[in-house]
Amino acid sequence: MALDLALLDWGTVAAVTVAVAAVIGLIVQFFKRDKPWKRTQEKHNIRIITLEEQTKALSKRVDNLKELVNTHDLRDEKDFERLEGKIEKLTDLMIDMLTDKKPTTPKRKK
Repeated sequence: MALDLALLDWGTVAAVTVAVAAVIGLIVQFFKRDKPWKRTQEKHNIRIITLEEQTKALSKRVDNLKELVNTHDLRDEKDFERLEGKIEKLTDLMIDMLTDKKPTTPKRKK
């Protein structure tokens, strides 16, 4: 049952050729068309990328704030140590004054 082209006239051959071309065209369009799940996936990918960038930026800001807090804490510790030393000196002076002793003042270095 081989198809003998000699038995077909030119109209039939043209119709078969057009039909095959149409089927091939439909197959190509099917593969080329934009699939809706791909658009949704691309939107999700863009959202994920955006969220990752925002998370990195927030993480960097948090790290900067931690560093700033640590710097302030160190400065505050030094300030409190100086203040504590001054309070001790003041307390010693008040004790000396209350006990009628001469206030002992440390000699200044030049």
